[in-house]
Amino acid sequence: MKRIYLDNNATTMVSPAAAREMEKFNTTHYGNPSSLHGFGLDTRPELRKALDRIYRLISAPDADDVLITSGATEANNHVIKSVFAAQTSASPKSRKNHYITAIKCQQQLSIVSS
Repeated sequence: MKRIYLDNNATTMVSPAAAREMEKFNTTHYGNPSSLHGFGLDTRPELRKALDRIYRLISAPDADDVLITSGATEANNHVIKSVFAAQTSASPKSRKNHYITAIKCQQQLSIVSS
């Protein structure tokens, strides 16, 4: 029987082209690009090239227009916190109610209740 994977929301198979592109970062260039040691310094230019490719692909006029996160939970938390921060700084007359439900991820509910 052929198996079919239907949980691509959680994780998705890496394409062969992406796997080939990432091979050296899994074996020889694995340093943290934010670090000042040699491993990090070796990796930093590669990260810069990858980010520049993303910016060009989505036609981002400036790197400040793009926020790279580690995943969906971090991205969702950033959006929720940004909305609340904007509402907090808005005048009381322009503030709106926001309703948050924990349908998919309990983490988002904990962010708004803190």
